[in-house]
Amino acid sequence: MIRALSLTCLALLMIAAGGSTAMAKDTIAVLGLEVIDANGTPTVQDTQVAKDLTEGLRARAKAGTGPFQLAAGSDKELADLKLLNSCDETPPCMAAIGNQMGATVLMYGRLEKQKGAYQITMKLLDVRTKKVEKSSSDVIPVSQATNAAELQGWAKKIYGKLTGETSTGIVAVRLRNADHGTILINGEEKGNIASGAGQVAGLNEGKYKLAVESEGFHRWEQDVTVTAGQTTTVPVELEKSGGGDVAVGTGSGSDVGPGPGPGPGHGGGGSSGTLWKVMAIGGIAGVAVSGGLWTYAYFSDISPYDGKAVTVQNPDGSVAMFNGHPPGSDECGHSDIRKAMGPDNAKFDKACSGYSITKIAIPMTIGFGLVAVGGIVGYMVTHKNNDEHPTTAGRRTHKPSFAVIPVMSPDGGGATFRMEW
Repeated sequence: MIRALSLTCLALLMIAAGGSTAMAKDTIAVLGLEVIDANGTPTVQDTQVAKDLTEGLRARAKAGTGPFQLAAGSDKELADLKLLNSCDETPPCMAAIGNQMGATVLMYGRLEKQKGAYQITMKLLDVRTKKVEKSSSDVIPVSQATNAAELQGWAKKIYGKLTGETSTGIVAVRLRNADHGTILINGEEKGNIASGAGQVAGLNEGKYKLAVESEGFHRWEQDVTVTAGQTTTVPVELEKSGGGDVAVGTGSGSDVGPGPGPGPGHGGGGSSGTLWKVMAIGGIAGVAVSGGLWTYAYFSDISPYDGKAVTVQNPDGSVAMFNGHPPGSDECGHSDIRKAMGPDNAKFDKACSGYSITKIAIPMTIGFGLVAVGGIVGYMVTHKNNDEHPTTAGRRTHKPSFAVIPVMSPDGGGATFRMEW
């Protein structure tokens, strides 16, 4: 029994050892860049750029996000090792240096000063096969080489070209209690969740604000850090919601922004939309009535005068004329013209009645028309804002409020427009 247990333990150890060996990455040694200036001695700045770029390349290897891991004791300079080993930088010679450092892959190269830029030439050597697997050549402007952030970006780019390391990562979301939702990165919709799972790829390294929204749940938020070449999986458990709270991290809610409520704001679009519809319908009905009255008065038989034209002399000697067109205020207010119409004065009175009706109907039609236009525009804007700002729990929304107020008087009509932003 004891022997059987011992054999079992030995087998497990061998399996574990084999698994560790299978999962182990090849080691890479990154040698310090050799600085060359064909026109003279490299400056302190040139040397510092080479040092910073080398450290950026080693940092990529140390992160372990690519196919290699940094070899121990790889902080050596290419120029020094070439001198110590009398190496002419041929593959067999460089492979021997790699063996000395215990690396399976060797990365090395040079920085050559040019006018206004640096030429960076790099090689990746497989120590076992003594062959250069990949090489790269890049020109870095001096302005970018002296900027630490941009130089680190160049180091990432060069290391990625030589080793195949991806410069972006993935955020994967796993919903525990919902099937569908939307993934937002820094407030922008970047992906959808289906069957409880979703992901966003192509994110550069760095920290992001991750948010998840799903109908009927609080909005969930949390900061996540993306690492190049890796998938960051975030389990999310949402909280049921009937309001506008936002769940942060593990799901504890915190109020963000105004929730649904009455009035023209977010969540109160229903009552506001009804008001605009009432205005629009009422205005259209008013236009129909007053416009119909106006049209009837102007074009029916009671309005136009088709009788004789008359001319009368006023007491002051002036002449008043009526040429048979529909009468206006001057003609209808002139009693001598009415008397001069003779047997046609009854028809003249009807025409003047039509004129009185049109005088009232015109401003009424204009006023109701403005009310109808205001209602239609208001409803369209309200409906558009509701579409652009859906009542999703946890979404902060703001939208404009405005009013069109009709103004009517005996002399005409109009409207005032008020907007609150």
